[in-house]
Parts: sequence; structure tokens; C-alpha cells
Amino acid sequence: MFPNAAPETQYFKPTHWLGSPLGDVWGLMCKRGNWAYVLPGSRISARFPNFATIAENSKAFEVLKQHYKDGLFCWKKGTRQRLAGMVVTETIQFKAEREATEFLFAGEPAAEEWKDVKSMPKCFGN
Repeated sequence: MFPNAAPETQYFKPTHWLGSPLGDVWGLMCKRGNWAYVLPGSRISARFPNFATIAENSKAFEVLKQHYKDGLFCWKKGTRQRLAGMVVTETIQFKAEREATEFLFAGEPAAEEWKDVKSMPKCFGN
């Protein structure tokens, strides 16, 4: 493992979780130092199920537009374990945990806080 390698070449193991797989927001994060990495499979607030709803909300659009253009998240069909909506497809690096939270809640006030992965219920698939 090379410490200065690009994020996509490093393996990230979840250290924190937020929300619920069947809830409004679902997030897995790897925290390393001051950096926060939102991991693939995390879901942006269900209030923004597609890019059209994101574009209608100026705050959500400002927070999400560059990541969408970069192809780091996209719309995914729902399953029994996951609601349909905008899902992270590649690891996204943030300077702080606060920025990762703002991303998942699409700029809206966060209703939840990150919890240590050791406290994640077994039914969440850890």
C-alpha cells in the first residue's frame, strides 16, 4: 500500500456509518486522519431521488453538481434492501466529516450523526 496513492487505488474499510439502508440516507465512511471517504453504496437523501430534483434545489445543486459531473454517484434502481435513488459509485474524498455529511444530506441540515462501525446492527450487513 502506498500512502500517497490516488484514492481509487487504495482499499477503504468502513469505520463509520450513518442512517439506515432502508432509511432516508445511508452512508458508509472511512475516516483517516482528518480525511473522510464516503464509500460506494452510500445513498444521498431520498428527498433527491434523481438529478432533476437536485437541479430544482439550489443548495443541493451546489453541493452535488461537481460530484455528479465527475460520475461519482448515479441513479440506481431500488431493491428489497435499498430504495431507488442517487447512490455513490466510487469513493469520494472530503476534507472533513462535516463535508461528507453535507454531501449525503444534499446541503440540508443533518438529521443524524456518524456512528462507529462497531455499533452497526448486524442486520445492516456488516
